[in-house]
Order: sequence, then C-alpha cells, then structure tokens
Amino acid sequence: MYSATATRRRRAWMAAATVVTLAGAAACSGSGDDDTAEAELVAPAGDESQVPDPPDPCAFVDPNVPANAAAFVVDMAEQAGGPRFDIGTVATRSCTLGSGTDSMVLSTITYDGEAAAARAQLVAEAAADGGEELAVDLRSLPRTSLVTQVTGLVAVTVLDSPTPFAIGFVGLRNPASAVTAAEAVLAAT
Repeated sequence: MYSATATRRRRAWMAAATVVTLAGAAACSGSGDDDTAEAELVAPAGDESQVPDPPDPCAFVDPNVPANAAAFVVDMAEQAGGPRFDIGTVATRSCTLGSGTDSMVLSTITYDGEAAAARAQLVAEAAADGGEELAVDLRSLPRTSLVTQVTGLVAVTVLDSPTPFAIGFVGLRNPASAVTAAEAVLAAT
C-alpha cells in the first residue's frame, strides 16, 4: 500500500504516459512534501515487470525543443525525475519541468507487444482516471499516437518512435500545440 504522498507522485509520473491529474503533476514537480516517497514506488513482491527499462527522460531530448515548439513557457531550472512506473505491459519514466499550473512532463516509454495494444492500454488507463482521448489532428505523427487529457494535463504519446515517448503539459490551452511539441521531439530523436 502506498502513502498518500507516494500515491500522488505515482499518479504524476504515470500522467505523462496516461495523463492523470493536475494535483499529481504538481506533486511530481518537487513541491516539497515527503522526499522519501520515491523509494516507496517499487513493484510489489511477485509483480516484477518483464518490460525493459525506459531511457532517462531528463536526458532524452533538450526540454527546450518541445517547450519552444508548443510556445509554452516553463521554468527549466525546476526539474524532477521520477522512478520507473509499470502499467501492465507498458513501463514509463518521467521528468517534470516547472510546477503547478505551468509544467511540462517528458516521459520515455517501453512496452511489450504491438504499439496498438499498448495504445489501447493507455487509453483505458486514462479513462479509468477520469480522462479522455481527445480528437486532435495528429498531423505527421504515427497513427498509433494518442492525445489524452485528465484534469488539465494534456499529453501526446508517441509509441511508434525509435524511443517511444510522451510529452504532457499542465496549463496548455490548445491541444494542437502539444501535437506540435511531439512532432518536434520526434524530429529531434
């Protein structure tokens, strides 16, 4: 069982791939509560994932690339990485920049199986957390990509990429800007 703080952080790290909650994203950004919560975020005994570790999201791409593409102002000095988080056959690690109502979350993702199955799992997870998949033009992104929103966090997940990733924003008013950011990340990788 996770503490309340660990649960908020767990949801925030998951948010970049499954778009969870505004409160969770703020907790992930290093808002100052219980710093020991990260150590609590390990898989329960007997629940070891077979999905490989995702790459370090804080070193994956220059965070200015998606921020500039989305014309989104975020405090780059305020950065917090998160531990690995497993969602069935999908694993993710996230890096949050900024805090509160103006933050950006960049995640790297690994998954077992087909991109379409991982996509379906992420859509179901977002719906379970009260979110929805948004009908936004994906433009040049692969068709297995998705845009989701939960309580103010808009994220674009790109599964068919050399390094699968998600880019999410709290405080972004136009979801199409998140697609532009994802296109820039894809082009930079």
